[in-house]
Amino acid sequence: MQRALIPAALLSAAMLSAAQAQTIGTATTDLNIRSGPDPQFPVIGMLRANRSAAVIGCIEGSRWCQVDLRGQRGWAYSQYMMLSGDRVALLEAPETEVIAPAARTTVAVAPAPLAPAPFSPLAIPVPVPVPTPVPVATWQPAPVVAPAPVYADTPAVTYRAPAVTYRSPPPAVAYRAPAPAVTYQAPPPAVAYRAPATTTVVETTAAAPREFVGRLTAPREVVYAATTPPRAYMPPRAVRTYISMNPLETVWLEGSLAVGAGIPDDIDLIPVPGSRYTYAYVNDYPVLVDPASRRIVYVYR
Repeated sequence: MQRALIPAALLSAAMLSAAQAQTIGTATTDLNIRSGPDPQFPVIGMLRANRSAAVIGCIEGSRWCQVDLRGQRGWAYSQYMMLSGDRVALLEAPETEVIAPAARTTVAVAPAPLAPAPFSPLAIPVPVPVPTPVPVATWQPAPVVAPAPVYADTPAVTYRAPAVTYRSPPPAVAYRAPAPAVTYQAPPPAVAYRAPATTTVVETTAAAPREFVGRLTAPREVVYAATTPPRAYMPPRAVRTYISMNPLETVWLEGSLAVGAGIPDDIDLIPVPGSRYTYAYVNDYPVLVDPASRRIVYVYR
């Protein structure tokens, strides 16, 4: 199956409208026409093998081109088309939003802290001191004493009752309620973000049977200390242009082609000038690989 690569000189040229120059794309095999520039968008039509369609333009640094298929605009992968014409218009990547199923994350929620009950002095019984009974002295008349016989030489004696003793009651005791107890509850611990395993669907066509020479290693699960994952790595434009302008023979591997997947040791990795990464063509897609871990860090689409 023949494939045509768009030269970099055409991609770096100034954008031309369809009215200035028209590019015709001829499918080398039955080619899916999708609603957006990615395999995850739905198929809205098909360009049969050896049939042609007008190419409106291609996204800069990408192989996805917008075509006009019988009055309906869609996106086709240019690796399966032969492009005719001197120049092709450059298009900006459309702003699209893809809704992916949300990963289910279980977060332990701590119970709400208990608020202390408002203090009210009326709610605490105050003991009433009981005064100690004090005996009250009562006056008793002096007993009648028979007068002693009076003698000429004995003076008369008068008996007096003792003075009454008064004892004051004890002072009142004031009761002070204890301070209310306050319970402190520590905040719940931070939940670490666990990166979900990602899968990528590879665009397939009605090509000849493929011979798989190896199998991709599943992406490793990564746990971040923060609650959000870091941003995905985006290589510089010079690196993306180099791997696009220097294609390699594709290697077919079984498994999911995704960021983090491992490349088998017997697959050759080619260094990229000015970058610490290497690259290879896996399942018709250029991939950027970390040479130390042989893990995919970027998939070129």
